[in-house]
Amino acid sequence: MNKDVAEALLIWKHPVERSRFVIGRLKRHAAGYTFQNEFDEPYSLTEALASGFTPLDPFGAEKKVFRSDSLFPIFARRLPPEWRREEYTRLGLQEDDDIEYLVKTGGRMTGDTFEFLDSVQAGESSTELRLDFPVAGWRYYDGEKVLDELKPGTSLRLELDKNNEHDSSAIRILSPSGALLGYVPRVYSWYFDDCIEEQRYQSEVKAVGPQSDPQLRMMVCFQLSERDARLRRVPEGLKTLAPA
Repeated sequence: MNKDVAEALLIWKHPVERSRFVIGRLKRHAAGYTFQNEFDEPYSLTEALASGFTPLDPFGAEKKVFRSDSLFPIFARRLPPEWRREEYTRLGLQEDDDIEYLVKTGGRMTGDTFEFLDSVQAGESSTELRLDFPVAGWRYYDGEKVLDELKPGTSLRLELDKNNEHDSSAIRILSPSGALLGYVPRVYSWYFDDCIEEQRYQSEVKAVGPQSDPQLRMMVCFQLSERDARLRRVPEGLKTLAPA
């Protein structure tokens, strides 16, 4: 585990429409922590504010970098208490892997509309990009019906859902038998759609979680499969983004 640098996306999910927005980026550096509101990506804070999001008290809607020597309290409260520190070991983490814990668990709280996802850096090469994420919409599709064919390491097929009325870059996740498991989280799909269309990726089951938590029921490992593959910040040909 890299002890000096870690980064996570803070995601807000609309409580009614269930659309997800990238609110900001949380980073751990050798010298401390930073948080920055996200304005530059599709489905970012700008769109979230238009959809009724209330800015977080410590950060507001400012375009600045906030700094702290320790993890910001608003995020630290999402870590397990001292008497549950074995949770880190269970997840293969060390006790100071705070941002890694938030990413692996989503950092969600009961009744919450926030979650953390692994960060994507546009322009990374395939030798650098390996991303784990939960299947979005698991409870609405056929994953439970084909669970016996979904073991860690099982290859998964991804395909574009070009006629999706909610997301013009939507990507389906399919089991080996072709059952629809759900979708790549929308906050990633605009990076990946060109790679999926050209079959320049590898994807497999990372882990199967408890049935009681649909948001973490299935974790997927995604990796670019060509040495010179690059991620575009916004895919070429994506003229407009479908409304949330």
